[in-house]
Amino acid sequence: MKRSLQVPGRERGEPTSPAVSERAASRALENAERRADEATQQYRALADMLPALIGETDALGRLVFVNRYGLELMGYGDDDWRGLPILEVLAPADRARAAENFGRRMAGEELTPSTYTLVHKDGVTAVPVELRASNIVRDGRVVGARCVLFDLRERLAAERERLRYEQRALSAQRLESLGVLAGGVAHDFNNLLAVVLGNAELALLELPGSSPALPYVRDIRAASQRAAGLTRQLLAYTGKAPFHWSDVDVNALVRQGVREAVVGLPPGQRVELALADTLPFVHGDGELLGQIVTNLLTNGLESLDATGSVVIETRPVEVAPGATSPALVEPDHLPAGAYVRCSVLDDGAGMDAATLSRILEPFFTTKFTGRGLGLSVVLGVVRSHGGGLALSSDLGRGTRVDVYLPASAVPTVSRANSAVAELKGRALVIDTEPSVAEILRRILRRLGLEVATVTDADSAARVAAEGIDVALAASRGGSRDADLIRRFHALSPELPVILYSAEPEEIVRGRLAGERLAGFLDKPFDLQASRALLRSLLAEG
Repeated sequence: MKRSLQVPGRERGEPTSPAVSERAASRALENAERRADEATQQYRALADMLPALIGETDALGRLVFVNRYGLELMGYGDDDWRGLPILEVLAPADRARAAENFGRRMAGEELTPSTYTLVHKDGVTAVPVELRASNIVRDGRVVGARCVLFDLRERLAAERERLRYEQRALSAQRLESLGVLAGGVAHDFNNLLAVVLGNAELALLELPGSSPALPYVRDIRAASQRAAGLTRQLLAYTGKAPFHWSDVDVNALVRQGVREAVVGLPPGQRVELALADTLPFVHGDGELLGQIVTNLLTNGLESLDATGSVVIETRPVEVAPGATSPALVEPDHLPAGAYVRCSVLDDGAGMDAATLSRILEPFFTTKFTGRGLGLSVVLGVVRSHGGGLALSSDLGRGTRVDVYLPASAVPTVSRANSAVAELKGRALVIDTEPSVAEILRRILRRLGLEVATVTDADSAARVAAEGIDVALAASRGGSRDADLIRRFHALSPELPVILYSAEPEEIVRGRLAGERLAGFLDKPFDLQASRALLRSLLAEG
């Protein structure tokens, strides 16, 4: 049943005057407008609270509303944005696409979110944004657009960090796999090298200076030493190389590497040096650091055409706290402190972005196949020395590699090689590999010691009970090294026990659970190092 509106002061059924009806309609309109204004104010207050650009345009794409966050993002004040075409706040490269999409939207079409680059009023700051929009419809007509632009900087930064983490995790998996391979190869290969190199060393001591065999034996020794170096390179990538720490002059390493590289250099190619007049020493393995210089110099020369140059530069640098380099590939940033930077720059072929992203992968090469571990070896050595590696390259314009090594405050120490001298005493060798035990027996006998060899701990204990001056044992890992040392010290608390291995000394010592180790020898054996260690121990005894 329909009911009529009753005007106050009138009885039901009594006619309403036109003036009264007009006033009622006017009040109703005022109430509606007030409620609309309140809704608009609430909408804008809410929009000002949101961390995104919220704006509205008319049908021509001119801004009629922007929230507070949007004004700050665009760099505009309270009044200088009104009527601004929304296309003008986008990067020029995005405007044609944005204009097309806006036209489609004004025609009533609904579009999926799009990404653009918003340009600050200063014309410099660029902000990647995601645009989501809906049409403003009145009386069945599209009269404008309401849009929300989300700042993507944090999201993109998080995505880059995620990708960086995934790449580092993948690199760690490769490193672990290669470490398993390297450990197995190094053990067997070093046993073979120990026999070859040890016999070559002994042969050189026995042959007279007039022997025609001397050049051949020297070549055998040199080839064996290079083979041992290759094994160390493989282990260096995994961080498991046995290191010979000393204070190293990087300038001297560079000069030595250049002297070797320029032999047979084509006439159109040249190597230039830009070495610092004064350069701190770095504490590291001189042989491995020298291989870095050789590898980088070789790579630079091979990238050249018939003509071109490679420049090697050294500089002392200071890294400030929190400082980063966009070219730094490992680690993400360097700890603050003093460094020696060795840079190798060439004007050769260069690399594109795809090649540069893979250049540190094991066995990846831009040359013909079969060239080994490449720059991944350099990365492994740098990482193991606590340094950093930076790479930059432009296709057709050349490549730059920067190696950062922590500077040492300790002055260099020179070590002279002494001639072989005779020692006195009785030594015991414990090794399950007969060929390695035999070559070590020969070395010790050449040094003047009486030598007994056994293959197990029980036999070693029986021989030790008869009286020995020093015991040398192949490291067997786990708790077996500690058990063997305990058995020896139970017989003679002051008996010096030496372990030898292809593994780094710190790893072997770390498994001893506090047991006292008198010394350590790297395998393959170095005659002079073996003599120096034994002389110091036997002299103390």
